[in-house]
Amino acid sequence: MKIRKLTNEEIKGACAFAVSIYNIAIRGCFRTQDCHRYFDEYMDADRLTDEERAGVLVVFGAFDSNVLCGVCGMTNEGHITMLYVHPQYLRRGIGKKLLERVRIYARMQLKLMQVSVCKCNAGIHGRLLQSCGL
Repeated sequence: MKIRKLTNEEIKGACAFAVSIYNIAIRGCFRTQDCHRYFDEYMDADRLTDEERAGVLVVFGAFDSNVLCGVCGMTNEGHITMLYVHPQYLRRGIGKKLLERVRIYARMQLKLMQVSVCKCNAGIHGRLLQSCGL
């Protein structure tokens, strides 16, 4: 398993990956359309590509033999905005490794001592976030 920062050219693919995972595993879990609307607006690939280019967003990918199996995005203020792992790769520690990697990046590159996560996402990933100290 290799985890690395994605290039600007890879952001659109990461967005498509996240949308696919959201539709497969998460969309059906919410009864309210508010979370769906927020997700759909946030996952605008052109906007996220621009944010990465401007240094406002960093996205890491987890790869298994060059196959993208997880993504994690964080703002330059240390707010984790996305964490998605393909269902075929769940329970292998990929989400935890991605979170550890963005925390190291936040500390070493951004000089931040902590990161944060949206409450909406915390409900979905509660045990994982708790095990990572978030």
